[in-house]
Amino acid sequence: PRHIDDMLKGIVDRGAPTIATDVLRWTRRIFDYGIKRHALEINPCSAYEVADAGGKEVARDRWLTRDELIQLFKAMRTAKGFSRQNEITFKLLLALCVRKMELCAARWEEFDFDKAVWRLPEERSKNGDAIDIPLAPPAVEWLRELKT
Repeated sequence: PRHIDDMLKGIVDRGAPTIATDVLRWTRRIFDYGIKRHALEINPCSAYEVADAGGKEVARDRWLTRDELIQLFKAMRTAKGFSRQNEITFKLLLALCVRKMELCAARWEEFDFDKAVWRLPEERSKNGDAIDIPLAPPAVEWLRELKT
């Protein structure tokens, strides 16, 4: 499994241990699939643990300051090729604190603009429960703009 070791070491050496952990996980799954399909007999990743890749992921205590958010919003408005739809999507993700795919898969009938609430259905929530997500006035405005 030298090629696996070289691959992981290269990622860790460039300062991306979390990515190395993800790559190990994905590579292991790919080789497992090859075994299931009878294309391989062994998984060269089987000898590696998370500690061999990037180690345990450590949560960071970092958030954008007000000034950084202002800079981000200005950059989104002025960046070439960055659409208004993309800008609104980023703002909604920040304002609603939802997962990207929950927002991207949302249907208009889930939003009640009059009550300022988004009803995330149980089949699309991570824990399997329907969730009522309150919508602040700017979020309602952004959603209305997207809908038109």
